[in-house]
Parts: sequence; structure tokens; C-alpha cells
Amino acid sequence: MYRFLLSARIKNISKQLKIFGLSEYFRRIIGLGIYRYYFLKLLRRNRLKLNYAIVFQSKLFLPTRRGGIAEELLLFGVHEPESTAIYQRQLRPKDRVLDVGTNIGYYIAVASPIIREHGSLIGIEPDPELYQCAKLNSQFLLPRLQLYNVAASKSNGEAAFYRSSIGNWGALIHQKVLRPTETITVKTVSIDRLCAELNWEPTIIRMDIEGAEIHALEGAKNVLSKLKPKLFIELHLFLLTAEDLNQIFYMLSNFGYRSFIVIDRYFDWPWSLSNTRRLHTYEMYLDELFAFTKSRLRPNVLSIFTNQ
Repeated sequence: MYRFLLSARIKNISKQLKIFGLSEYFRRIIGLGIYRYYFLKLLRRNRLKLNYAIVFQSKLFLPTRRGGIAEELLLFGVHEPESTAIYQRQLRPKDRVLDVGTNIGYYIAVASPIIREHGSLIGIEPDPELYQCAKLNSQFLLPRLQLYNVAASKSNGEAAFYRSSIGNWGALIHQKVLRPTETITVKTVSIDRLCAELNWEPTIIRMDIEGAEIHALEGAKNVLSKLKPKLFIELHLFLLTAEDLNQIFYMLSNFGYRSFIVIDRYFDWPWSLSNTRRLHTYEMYLDELFAFTKSRLRPNVLSIFTNQ
């Protein structure tokens, strides 16, 4: 496994050197600020032993698997700072949020102070350990909150789910780069069916589900066409096929989504320099975004917000 990851990392560095050249590559590395991560990890190593993190004045209990979001929250108290800030600005007090890929409940903690009094939230998380974390954390967050231990897909049923050694990398697709450790069977639900059964109409859909975006969106066609909720989606371009991307953009166009705020996820880390994160945040129309996902400069992951 580690030999595979090292090989993948070397290939990625080689690819970036060919695309950007040596000087630009080092400017990107400096902007990424990885040295800040290692410095704070050394400085705060005792903090990494805690089973909870303080996030926006809320205590979030963490899974036993560290790395990924858990480590970021322990070291910095924030995850995806640029995406978090934009999400906060888009939320309104009466919003009804569908949180697809809830994980431990980080984005519930982000939304809670804004929508707490009059809003509501439904969370979907297939990983049993993360679901239990989110359930535990939810009691300190929103009073009008429902959590479901299911995966969002295009239909109701069951599917294989590949748990990862990194807490937030579990997926419905099998990819070595996601470090799968075991396979479990999970229940699946379509967003359309879930919302219809609950008689609930989301105003925002947030989605981070490691390459299963196309299936979840296919299962949300009625909600997207009738309600046109705001969208916040992490597009895992390295896990999506060209056909998947074509279908996603066809649906976005068909349902009237035209303008987006786009974040290059490569730089959206809490240790990155803030001006670098802002430089890699763009406003794009749908056709520009589609072209960007096909270009040689595209990152592995994009965070996209509908700019309505």
C-alpha cells in the first residue's frame, strides 16, 4: 500500500513539474504552506491524542481513525477554510440543508449557529463509525436535525461501501488511492425518495461523497428541477470518468444552474497561505467550469458553489 502511495505521489510531482515548470512548482509548494502543517504537528503533537476538537465553539468527537479531517481539526480547528467561509456566507437562518456525506458533522457545526433558530438539517452518512460520531456531535448542535446511516445514490437498495484508513475517504467506489481497508454493505437512498417520504424541501444541498456524485445527483433530479436548491459539491475529478462529468454538467445545465464559485481544493487547506487560497478561488459560468474540468491545469478535486 505505502509503495503504491509513494509511486502515485512521485508520478503526481513529475506531472506537475511538466505542466508548471520548476519555478512555478516551487511557488505552488510555498503557497501550499506545508511547512506550517509540519511545524504545528510537531508543536501540538499532544493535541493529536485527544478524542475531540473544538470547532466554532462546539465540541466535535472524532473517530478512532486519524488523518484527514480529524487531524486538521485537532491542529487547526477548521477544515477547508475557504469553502467553509463561502458556505457560511451562503447560509440563511431559515435554510433547510441536506448534508450528503456528513462525516463527523463538521459542516453541521458550520451551519448550526446560522440556521439554528428557524432552519432544519438532514444528514446522510454511510460509514457506521462516522455516523455514530455525527449522532453524538449532533446533540450539541441543531435541535431540528435528522441523521440517516445510508449512502446517497440513484435508487433505494444496498451497495458495497469501502471504508478507508482515513476517516473521510470512505466511498462507494473502490480506488487504491482512497486507502480502502474493509468492505461493508450499506443501505442506499435516492435524495428524491428521501425528501418525498419526509415531505421536506431542501434549500441547500452540500455533497462530499468521494466520486459518487453522479449517482447522488441522478437520484435527485426531481428535487433539482422543481426546487433548484443552492449546491455545494466537491467534485472528485480524479475519480469521475469523462462520461460522468458530461452527465453532471448536462444535469446542471438542464436544471438551470449557470454561475459558480469554484475553489481549487489543492490549496484549500488550513495551513495554506490565505492569499494563495483566495487566488485559487474563481467565479465561472457553467461552460467555463466544464472547460476547466477538461484542461490540463485542472486539480484533482474542485469545490463548487452555485452562485445564485
